[in-house]
Amino acid sequence: MSVARRVAIAQLVAEALVTERELAGRYAAFAARSTLEPLKAPLVELARAKEEHVATLESGARALGPLPGLEGVVPEPEATGGDGHGAEFRRVFRGERRLDVVYRELAGLLGDTPLLPLARLTAEAARDRSRLRGLYLKYS
Repeated sequence: MSVARRVAIAQLVAEALVTERELAGRYAAFAARSTLEPLKAPLVELARAKEEHVATLESGARALGPLPGLEGVVPEPEATGGDGHGAEFRRVFRGERRLDVVYRELAGLLGDTPLLPLARLTAEAARDRSRLRGLYLKYS
């Protein structure tokens, strides 16, 4: 594998890791701040799903070996202010859309490998976006 390809893969894996971690934290914080009891449980479930994705990505990154550039991606800065649930939903939607792009690009570079099950991660990310959309329509 060429150095350029390894760097591209490393940057995408890093972006997926940062985004999944960010979303896990955002979902957990959103659940903790929500005053709508029926919204809390699904948000906690989404946070747990993101934590599982982080573990999968970390394991895959280790198995892929040293990948240059893993330190180059930083989380999106926290927006201040907003309109409660609407602002929270906007932030997590942005992250979910970012993941869709990253997983598609990774799949194009790697395919689905036992080291990094991109087909499963992509399908679960789509499921999470769909669930989020349903929560948004119901509770915003």
